[in-house]
Amino acid sequence: MNDRRGSTLSLAVVGGLFALLLSRGVASGQAVGLVEADVSVREDAPATNFGAASLLVADSTPGRQAVTFLRVRVSGVGGLRVTAAALRLQVATPAGAGSDSGGALHAAPCGWDELALTWQSRPAVDAQVLARVGPVAHKAIAAFDLGDAIGGDGVYCFALVSESPSGDDVTYIGREGKLSAPELRIATALATTTTVVTSSTSTSSSSSTSSTSSTMTTTSTTSTSFSTTTTPTTATTVLAGSTTTTTVPPCLSGDGPLVTLTGTLSGAYNSQSLAAGTRIDARAATFLASPTNLYPISLGGAGGCCLLGGTVLGQYDRTWTWSQMHGINNAGIAFLNGDFTIDGLRVDDVEDGIRPRQGGGFTVRNAWLSYVRDDCVENDHLQDGLIDDSLLDGCYVAFSARPSPSIISSGYDGRNKLWTIRNTLVRLEPMPGPDGPTPDGLGHGGFFKWHLWGDPVNSLSPKLALHDNVFLAERVGVVGADRMGIPPGELLECVMVWLGPGDFPAPLPAECFTVTTDRAVWDNAVADWVARHLSRLDGAKTQP
Repeated sequence: MNDRRGSTLSLAVVGGLFALLLSRGVASGQAVGLVEADVSVREDAPATNFGAASLLVADSTPGRQAVTFLRVRVSGVGGLRVTAAALRLQVATPAGAGSDSGGALHAAPCGWDELALTWQSRPAVDAQVLARVGPVAHKAIAAFDLGDAIGGDGVYCFALVSESPSGDDVTYIGREGKLSAPELRIATALATTTTVVTSSTSTSSSSSTSSTSSTMTTTSTTSTSFSTTTTPTTATTVLAGSTTTTTVPPCLSGDGPLVTLTGTLSGAYNSQSLAAGTRIDARAATFLASPTNLYPISLGGAGGCCLLGGTVLGQYDRTWTWSQMHGINNAGIAFLNGDFTIDGLRVDDVEDGIRPRQGGGFTVRNAWLSYVRDDCVENDHLQDGLIDDSLLDGCYVAFSARPSPSIISSGYDGRNKLWTIRNTLVRLEPMPGPDGPTPDGLGHGGFFKWHLWGDPVNSLSPKLALHDNVFLAERVGVVGADRMGIPPGELLECVMVWLGPGDFPAPLPAECFTVTTDRAVWDNAVADWVARHLSRLDGAKTQP
């Protein structure tokens, strides 16, 4: 088995990684941070240049001190503001590459040449510490928070210095290495604008639609209002005594029709003819899923649309078995639109949480799903898509890309598509009456449902890319030990929290997965996610 409990997992690294990098889904722009030069200099080889070396070292031991210099070029920020920046360094593979100190970053001059710099010619560095990382294990990713140091486009230089009290050096992989090279990840947001805030009270449903807006149909609602307009949300309007400063969420920053939903909807919001680029602001809306409202949000029409916020609360009996929930076929949201974005949706107690059906290019970010009785994300129509910075805290199955015979006969084929899941927390939850016998009557499936699991060459499922995720399971699923693993794909620095007996039951790529039995890794990551997202989930229910 691939249980790596022998190598200590640093909670500081895991917590820091998610504190910094999960947040980039808040409002990502096209900003790019390129580490264009890195070089270590060594006191015990004062005239030697190590610019072509594949490893980077920081060492505080007198007589053999080592400092690493990095030069980063940032572009694409433009008029946006930087909300977060993290320099990621991967600790090298040998067990001794880790340290009790991941090091501290200081600002440094940029007038050095990667292929000429030596200990003797190294520049003086700024005394102030910009970012530091505590203990790191081998193969771990250390994330240095540079959010206050990166202000926009330009060139930035840093020096990495060891802070180990014991002289324990740390070794990272450099640009020339074969695994993860140094990387600067940047999150951006639109600059703040000044907009007029108005309020109104409605005791019944109403709808006003401009000539270019989408058509929509709704069933009975309670204390709900709808409005549609094509006024760009980035426009600045100033009226004396009635202005306020707000930040326009990226989901609402386009110029397509704007639909605003508020109140509690006991019937479906069903709009199958959305105009291109429609923006749906559902931050103040709650959708009640039930046996008489199987698809509380059902969308179709043109592509490039976005749903911001919203809370789907299932009214299903929480003691129902898997077959009872599966038998009535329901989902929190289903959509047919291409390039559709879900941002900040909260879903609880439904069969499938999110169900993309066609069009491709879907994005789910900042979503929070719990007690999902079958698939948290059902992608059985084999679309390409992205799950980013989301909390899937209670799935029977996390991700499905297993088409039914009718879907296959309709020509759906994901073999040339990519499904990326990154910066996301995923927990399988034992639920009543699983699809198979268990001693206590509780159970779940695996993390993935995949077409032709044992025959990846002929599988129709999309290619898979997993980056910087944390998974948790506390028992073997009813699908069996061999199905608790991960389908083949591009895997990078994920963590598996295993709370069951013995070793994790399925093979995991050792170079990509760290397995731990420490529940605190999961709990800390969830607490961090919730703390960072509550302010953005305006009005969303935090508990069922």
